[in-house]
Amino acid sequence: MIDHNINNIWEILFNLLYVALSIAISLLYWYKDNNKGFKRIIVSAHSIYILLLLGLALIFGDYKGTYKLLLIPFNLLLISAAVSIILSFRYFTGSRWIHLAHLWNIPALIWTYFIGGMSLTGDWL
Repeated sequence: MIDHNINNIWEILFNLLYVALSIAISLLYWYKDNNKGFKRIIVSAHSIYILLLLGLALIFGDYKGTYKLLLIPFNLLLISAAVSIILSFRYFTGSRWIHLAHLWNIPALIWTYFIGGMSLTGDWL
């Protein structure tokens, strides 16, 4: 078991980095925003939202079936995640430098689309 996981150490480290950065970026937006209530949630939810979409797609894909019908809501939710990123530009009231964190969110959104789509369809590379 350990020998098998040692061969995949870079994949494991990438996934841990993906999760840690996604959570850290959402927390950064949460703590640096001056809005209250729903606007604060909208401004800071994007990274965790993308992470949850990937997790749900992987959970559904783990049941060894194909869920091609779920691709439509999955893609719509990915679009809403992109909208959440756009709304963070509009409503965030802290330092504008924090928006550089979206340099991580854009590749994360693409990665979620790629891996989540393969998981739901069962068509892995």
